[in-house]
Amino acid sequence: MSQLNPESTQEEIGAFIEKTAGVKAESVKLLVNKEGESKGVCFLKYEDQAALDKALAIGEVELNGSALKVQQAESQEARRALNKERRQRNQKKREPKEGEEKDEAGEPKERKRRQRRPR
Repeated sequence: MSQLNPESTQEEIGAFIEKTAGVKAESVKLLVNKEGESKGVCFLKYEDQAALDKALAIGEVELNGSALKVQQAESQEARRALNKERRQRNQKKREPKEGEEKDEAGEPKERKRRQRRPR
């Protein structure tokens, strides 16, 4: 869940979703910063796909004056793979700059990054 009101608690969110979707979350984890303040994001874990589907069917709802989005989180591995694919796709799209060398495939060569001097 995202776009939570900073004053919403884990217990309140769990009870709200149970009442609205008719399924109880196995666990509710509200993300907080170092000061203990809510980041406006919450992760709910469900026993099975059927329970998850019921919770996802809510879509957008209002809790404590904030419009919430209920959506499924991607696994870290899936996000990393997607980001890698995007980087590769963007690298292929990049046009060589004037005077830039090309590799055998006609693509711009990777530029060497300068190392920073220690302070």
